[in-house]
Amino acid sequence: MLRHPFVTVALHLTGNGILDVFDGAAARYFKQCSKFGELLDIATDRCGRVGFAMGLCALYPQYMFPIQLLVCLEIVGPLSDLYRYLWTTKNKPEADQKSQVVDDWWLLKIFFQEPILSSVILGQDICVYMIYLLYFTPGPTVSLVGLSFSLWQALAWLTLPFLIYRQIVVCCLLVTSSFSELARLHHLQDSKQNEKRIN
Repeated sequence: MLRHPFVTVALHLTGNGILDVFDGAAARYFKQCSKFGELLDIATDRCGRVGFAMGLCALYPQYMFPIQLLVCLEIVGPLSDLYRYLWTTKNKPEADQKSQVVDDWWLLKIFFQEPILSSVILGQDICVYMIYLLYFTPGPTVSLVGLSFSLWQALAWLTLPFLIYRQIVVCCLLVTSSFSELARLHHLQDSKQNEKRIN
């Protein structure tokens, strides 16, 4: 990661980006989707991003804390979804009576539509790659309207909104869907236990 930055980005982009998109599309096309495949896809994506973020922590120790926050969101997001899924399947009769909050919020609806979902994820990954490459070289110089600037820096700024948008979506999902649903289910379980004690 420190000796061959361009090879690192190419391998990571190919494995964690392009192949991931084609893998999901192929699974849906050939009707071979499964819960295990979905879990494996989420796990490999998160492992790749967390590993890359660890490398950024080593390169930019002065920005270690915000990078660590991004890692926390990458981990907490899918874990809370998995925990909520286990709870809702365990308490299926009660879970079916409530619709998820995510279905009613336009910001999340937009995010989960294709090709917006893939574009946002690819955009955030490109932003991270450009920040990584900027540690080694500013990249080619681009001239536009009499102004000269680094291509890597320009791409990082252009794709930064994708990175910010995805983190906002993850936080919103945690608050509006995962945490609220888990709180409701836990409250439901406590009420049932109290009823049993009274009876």
